[in-house]
Parts: sequence; C-alpha cells; structure tokens
Amino acid sequence: MMQTVVGVRPRARTDERTARPPLSVCALTRDGSARLATVLELLWPHVAEIVVALDDRAQGGAARLAAVADEVLVFPHCDPSDSVIPWLHARCGGGWILNVDDDEVPSVGLLARLPELIAADVTHWWLPRRWLVRNVETFLDEPPWLPDYQLRLYRNDSATLRFSDEFHRPVIVSGPAGFARDPLWHLDCVVNPFERRRQKALAYEHARRGMRIAGYAHNSGLYLPELRPEAKTAAVPEADVRLIRTVLAEPVPARRVSRATVRRAAREEIDALWPGEPYDPTLYAATLTRLGSLEQLIAGAEHTVAVVVENRSSTTWQFGAEAVPLIQVGTRWVHEGGVEPGIHTPLPADLRPGGELVVPVHVRAPLHPGRHRLVVDLVHEHVRWFDSPIEWTVEVIPRRRIALVGRGETLDEALDDILVDPQVEPVLLDRDETAKPERFGHERAPGPGGYLLAGLDGRIQLAELARLAARTTRLLRRARRLRAGKPSAPLPREAEACLAALATCERLWISGVDWGPRAAPTRELWRLAATTAAARRLGLRVVVEPGALPPQAGTVDRLLARLIGGS
Repeated sequence: MMQTVVGVRPRARTDERTARPPLSVCALTRDGSARLATVLELLWPHVAEIVVALDDRAQGGAARLAAVADEVLVFPHCDPSDSVIPWLHARCGGGWILNVDDDEVPSVGLLARLPELIAADVTHWWLPRRWLVRNVETFLDEPPWLPDYQLRLYRNDSATLRFSDEFHRPVIVSGPAGFARDPLWHLDCVVNPFERRRQKALAYEHARRGMRIAGYAHNSGLYLPELRPEAKTAAVPEADVRLIRTVLAEPVPARRVSRATVRRAAREEIDALWPGEPYDPTLYAATLTRLGSLEQLIAGAEHTVAVVVENRSSTTWQFGAEAVPLIQVGTRWVHEGGVEPGIHTPLPADLRPGGELVVPVHVRAPLHPGRHRLVVDLVHEHVRWFDSPIEWTVEVIPRRRIALVGRGETLDEALDDILVDPQVEPVLLDRDETAKPERFGHERAPGPGGYLLAGLDGRIQLAELARLAARTTRLLRRARRLRAGKPSAPLPREAEACLAALATCERLWISGVDWGPRAAPTRELWRLAATTAAARRLGLRVVVEPGALPPQAGTVDRLLARLIGGS
C-alpha cells in the first residue's frame, strides 16, 4: 500500500458565506450530471467552498456545475479513478473537507448537523451510507449494506490527512474519530441498471480479487442486490424521500449565474500527488550510516542499534504504521544456514528530501549461537529493498534460562538469588495453562498438569493409576526423543508447550510447592515428580531447595521411578 500527503491551500475564498464554518466540499464526477449539481446546490448554504473535478469526456457539463461550485477542474480521463483524489483535495482550502460522490444524497439530518459535526473534538467522521433499492422509498436493511460507514468528513490537515493507492481506500485519516447517525443515501441501485452495475462489479473484482464483506463477495454482494431478492428492506424517512426525489427530478436552480472558475488540469499535476505506480525514479536513493557498534548479543535477545537514514530522493518518506510511501528500516541475519528475516522498524518522523533522521533499529538475535552477519537496509514494504545496506558482524552467545517451580515467599527468594547473574532469565513454570497472565513480570510457561491430571479431581484412586502412568510414560518418552531429535507423536498443546519451554532452559529449580492448602498432595506430588523426570530427560539439571517438599514426596518419587523408570 502506498500513500501521499498533499499540501493545504489557503483558506476558502471570502464571499457571502464567510460566517459559515470553514467546510470545503469536493466531488469527482465522470458524467457531469445535473444530479450532482443539484446535490451541491443543497450543500451550498452549509459550506464555504465547493470544488468539483470533472472528467474531460463529459466537459459539456461544466456549465451546470459552475452554477453551484467555486471551482470546476476539468481533468484528462485516467485509471484508476482514485488517482484524482489527492489532487482534488489539494484544491480545497477549508479547515474541513466533505467528500461526496455523484451518486449520493446527504440526508436532511446530515445537512442540519454538519456544523455540529465539524465543531466536535475529532479529526474525522465516518458517515453511514444507506443503499436505496427498487425505488427512493426503500433501502437495504441488513448486511453487507449495513452499517457501511464511509470516511467522508475530515479535517484538512496534512498532519492527519493522507492518501492511499489501496483499492477502495483512497483517504486515510489518523486521530480520534466519530461515527455519525445521519446517512448518505446511495442511488447506485436506483439510477443504474443491473447490467451496468454488473460490469462495474466485475471491473472492481478484476482490480482486486477476493475482497469479502460480512461473508459475501464484496463487489457482487454490494452492487447486485438482485442476487438476494429476499434481502430485508426498510422505509426511507418521508423528508428524505422528498429530498431524493428533488435531486432526481429537478435541474440545477437557475437563480444564480455561473460563478465558478473552470480550469483544465494537466496530467502531470495530478500524477505528482498520486502515491501509486509508477514510482518516482529517485525513490530508492538513500544513504545509511552506522552510529554505534554491535559486537555481541544473547540468542533471541531484542536490542536496538542506531543508524542515520538520509533521504536522497525527491519524495517525502512518512512515518507510522500507515506511512506513505511505506518505507521502513529492515533487518536480515546472514549465516551459514542461509538468510533469516528480522524486524522492520518504522521511521520515527516524516523524512523530507535531503533530510536525515537517527533511527534506533530494532533487532532480534537468532536463536542459534555463533557468528552472524546483521544486514540493515531500507525497505519499500511489499515492493523491494533499497539495496543500500550496512552490516555488523555479531557474536550470538547462548541464552541462559532457568525454569522455576514454587509460589509465594520461596519463589520470591529464588528470583532474588537469580538477580546476581543478570544474564540468567527466569521462566515461571505454572501448574498447567490455566494460570492468570500477568501484565508485567517474568515469562510464564504451562506445566504438564492439565495433561497428566485431566479428569482427576481428588486423590489418585487405584483404578486411575494405570491411566496416569500411561500419560506420564508418553510425556517422558516425548521429552527423551525431543532431546535426541527423533520424531514421535506430539502430545496435547499444553504438554507440548511445557516441553518446549523446558527445552530452552539449563536448569529446573524447585523452590517450593506450587499448590495451595486445599490441593490433593499425592496428585500434585505426582505431577511435580513427572515434571522433574521430563526435565532430566531433556538434559536439564534439577535443583530442589532443601525443605521445599513435604515428607511424602520421597515416596511418590520412588513410586514414579518404579512405574516408569524404563521409559
């Protein structure tokens, strides 16, 4: 996806509407119909400026539009049609912009509430669009035609207003939003025959296949309601019915003479603001410079390395998740086994041509220790790398992790002891995967309790012992074969997650019991003994804090050894 920012013109010209809120209306039409002129006449008392872009194939309609617009811009026909949108918006000078299509009619309520909407403390409003069907008295009242919010009203501010070449999403606005209640009435299914709409749906589908909305194909689902004759409808309010009939029936009122400037636009000025292909040939001109050293990282550790990014192109590179063009600083790790993709870091601010920024680039070290080459380069997302990389040779050292079992004071004491070696990373092993996640704190991993003790609610009965022993045997066999790199049937999810977490650790530390006073000790001790045995088979050293376990633990451990010692 690509976008661009357009500059803001001076505020709308002074005329008899200077007391109105600074709202510009912009509209794009390819047929110059009297219908659009009548809609603009409805909007005229509520706005400070009206700007219309007219396809030159229909320039005969310029006179009709000039009666209600401040500026009519005749442009050469081009595809995609959205390529005109950034240029059209650049002609608007109001503090807010309302963008209307030539097949839409604002409702009576929307016209009345425009001053209220643009006085709100938001950067943009989503307006609900209602699809008329069969006549002007009914609209489609179920998905996918509801709620169909359209981004049509927004502040004319380059800090929040951007444009995109993404299909059906030409305008992107950041900041707080509002969702209006009063709709735009969509005339497409009333004024255009089925075959014309079918051709449009096919053209849209060819432009971008696979779009879905509310479970339906986006294009045929929206534009061809005849394919769903059972679709629910509702009545259009009477005041809006009268308004829509006026738009469809009456010509442009002749009570005012033409006052608009009619100007022919060149293709070059439109293309200069379009963010899509073809891209400016200089777009990939850049220089990266290292600011610091990076010689060693712990395996899997995340860090940042500072670089200076210089924009030597003629295009502004924008920042943010929806930056346009979507240019970020990407990383790759190169080693004997091949190339491992890394993290992509967005720019921290817009970077204009000739400017430079310091960017702390996020990196995540490979999981495998050894010497690796870190490659940092700019990337035009979904398009290409810039091919202006800088590199570091990094020694990736093994991570040191300790799995801990315990609760309360004994666990806190163990965690305090670990602090004396900052490289060691604790992993708290829960009873199973039902532990409540914490907002902050150490990494947590599920224990095997959910797998081993499923269906056991109290003390282990003799009849259940065989089933428990069989599960324990499978757990230990899986642990042993994982360490040896041999295939075996996977266990349920929580057991696999437990073994995967233990496999990254060098030690299992039992600081104390991890169950409460109401738990069944024999059952919990069996679980703990099975966890210890699995850790040993994965190659972990097991440390049990003196006095951490109750006296009967030795008996359970010996029983477990007899039952599964050969596993």
